Amino acid sequence: MLSAIGFILMIVLMIVLIKSWVSPPVAFIGLPLVAALAAGFSIADIGGFIESGMDSMLSTAVLFVFSISYFTLMDETGLFDPIISALTKKAGGKVGMVVIALLLTTFVAHLDGSGATTFLIVVPAFLPIFRRLGLRRESLLAMMCGPYAVMNILPWGGPTMRAATVAGIETGDMYAFIIPGVVPF
Repeated sequence: MLSAIGFILMIVLMIVLIKSWVSPPVAFIGLPLVAALAAGFSIADIGGFIESGMDSMLSTAVLFVFSISYFTLMDETGLFDPIISALTKKAGGKVGMVVIALLLTTFVAHLDGSGATTFLIVVPAFLPIFRRLGLRRESLLAMMCGPYAVMNILPWGGPTMRAATVAGIETGDMYAFIIPGVVPF
């Protein structure tokens, strides 16, 4: 029952956000509260969930809020305009050069295996360039997914380390098992 409520919550969240019926903070706060109440949890239980979540995620949430606010403000004030103009002039409107720079930046930013860090570095740097060149924002995310996925299957990638930990084996042993599936690609 609990998993069904979770899946329904995810579907409703996606619909509400895609249709822009409510703002993201309202959706991400209100809908899980409704789902938790529908699952039969008490207000005290929900408070405990929130407290444990805040303990584990507060620093990342603060980093995201600061980063999004900071880079949005700096972009709107025009701070990045000279840099973006220089980069787009240097690229000469060649989208291929921008894509290569995006891919290389994603590879380097994801060396530590942290998805949050990768997105906080790459998206604020390339989104204004994509806007200036008239490229779709969705393509920025799509292009990031390739190097992001490749870096995730490396021995120091977050998913590989977590899978090895759950399986109770060394990361190197886990990676040795993965290599035959990776080589054909």
